Amino acid sequence: MVQKPGIFVDEFSFNEFLAEAVLPGLGPRQGDPADSQNEEAPEGSPVPVDSIEGRAEGAFSTDSAAQPNSVRTDPEGVANKDDLTEGGGELWLLNPEIGDAGADMSPTRTLSREPHSEYFSTDESGSSEPASGADKTDDEATEFDDEDESDDGDATVTSASETPAADPDPVVDEEVSDDPVILHGTSADEELSGGAGADEIYGEGGDDTLHGGQGDDRLNGGWHDDTLFGDDGDDYLFGSYGNDTQWGGAGNDEVRGGYGDDTLYGGAGDDFVQGFKGHDTLSGGAGNDTLDGGAGDDTFIVDVHSGAGDDLITDTDGSDSLKFDGLDPFAEIWQVARQGDNLVFDYEDGGSLTISDFYGVGYIEKATYDGQSYLLNGDASTPVSFADFMAANPDRYVDGTDDADVLSGAAGDDVIHGLAGDDDLSGLDGTDTIYAGSGDDTADGGSGADVLYGGFGEDTLRGGAGDDQLLGEFNNDQMYGDGGDDYLFGSFGNDHQWGGEGNDNVRGGYGNDTLYGDAGDDIVEGFSGNDVLDGGAGNDTLGGGTGRDTFIMKRGYGSDVVSDFATLSAGAIYADKIDISDFGFTDFGDLVKEDTLDGDTLLQLGGGDQLRLVGVDSHDLQDADFLF
Repeated sequence: MVQKPGIFVDEFSFNEFLAEAVLPGLGPRQGDPADSQNEEAPEGSPVPVDSIEGRAEGAFSTDSAAQPNSVRTDPEGVANKDDLTEGGGELWLLNPEIGDAGADMSPTRTLSREPHSEYFSTDESGSSEPASGADKTDDEATEFDDEDESDDGDATVTSASETPAADPDPVVDEEVSDDPVILHGTSADEELSGGAGADEIYGEGGDDTLHGGQGDDRLNGGWHDDTLFGDDGDDYLFGSYGNDTQWGGAGNDEVRGGYGDDTLYGGAGDDFVQGFKGHDTLSGGAGNDTLDGGAGDDTFIVDVHSGAGDDLITDTDGSDSLKFDGLDPFAEIWQVARQGDNLVFDYEDGGSLTISDFYGVGYIEKATYDGQSYLLNGDASTPVSFADFMAANPDRYVDGTDDADVLSGAAGDDVIHGLAGDDDLSGLDGTDTIYAGSGDDTADGGSGADVLYGGFGEDTLRGGAGDDQLLGEFNNDQMYGDGGDDYLFGSFGNDHQWGGEGNDNVRGGYGNDTLYGDAGDDIVEGFSGNDVLDGGAGNDTLGGGTGRDTFIMKRGYGSDVVSDFATLSAGAIYADKIDISDFGFTDFGDLVKEDTLDGDTLLQLGGGDQLRLVGVDSHDLQDADFLF
């Protein structure tokens, strides 16, 4: 009996036959085969095996599905036992540490051991298919390139080779056989490759890399974040669960993302690329491709230089984007035209892009080029150049980055997202919506009725001309309504707000805010916190809300009303103050006071200025309620 380097024997029972090929140097240990008739034979000759008892650290293949034999991988007292499922169909790779469950699906049998894996396939009729497998060790791998079986149960290994192992992950290659193979991964991270046939490869669990190779293959990533390559042939790729990256390769491929935020490339050929669920990125590549983003906010990449043909985008869900990559659409898109409900881009050098139902239910909302995004909402009923089309559609959809961006809109109704970083954002003309995002941002709506959101950070918001809405949201913001009848709400933080010209509504929110109505008949409300309220010129209404608030009245302000003044003598928990220091009074006795029939107090301050305190009796007022 011959000792074979790389074999450590504990216990195995393969019954009627076992084909084994182990090259010198494999495995971390050596051992003596026990109770075995295994013989060393030259490559290409039969290796008769009745049984082997032991635990192999090498590579091996097993009997056909027609044989009623079993493989023992669970010896008594041995740690890291393996599992093998039986049946008339397929045996899967099983991870003993995870406790995966197998299933019977096809005439391919797969066995897995910890920490390495063996792969093999047989035909249920009893004759073996050409197959390949690899048992990967820390240093080397032995591959079975072909395998035959004789009627008496002996087997012949016709080719075996030794290759370095680049990493500890299992690798399966079918380099020689033209017959199809079916490969299943485990819950580990694996690289699985097909060959020249029409292969089926399933990654199952783990972050897997799947290569279809030649032939019309079917690849399924399974769970987790997988990378799929269809390679040659007309392939079908399905990412399934996880955020997957898929390349169809050459051929007319079908590339489907699945449940996750996927990145999908059709490659050469007439491909069908579908995102399905999630926020996906789709690119058809060369050929006449069909792209369908499915549900979610998807991005379609267009590159004329990739040899693009006549492409079609079909999409009805989400807020989608069209990204021009590697081309200047102003120079290389010959014309834009409407065909029924479709929008068609014709390229200067041939080829086209059709956005299906653009003027119907589903459409692409924006186009991006050179860092600028444009809303696609115009009417291209008459063919025009791309430059004229964009000029006729001045609305922009602009996205920033995590850096400090300088972004601006145009003459239309723009949507600008600053995202992270200390950004400088300008809406210019039109009815704009600006989301400053995180960071200490500066945002200016420009002319038009704009809406500005500060987000996180200490922001400076300017509405500009028009009836604007400014929301500071979080942190300590500065907000300027400027011209128009504006609405300002500081929300959280200690904010400073100026209504500007017009009849403004200035609200503080949760914090110790300083609020100015400025010119016009304004409503100024502090809400929560110890606020300072100054109505400015015009007949204003002031309300402090909860907290110890201060109301400022100056010469030339007109007739103002304080709706919720709380006096000290009335026993208020949060007593307010009235600042009339601009008038030159020295004490409460200098004031001219009137009690109205409505139960209010009217303070005559001179020069036509007066202040009404709603629900306050003049007898409840005292010097301590005022700042002289």
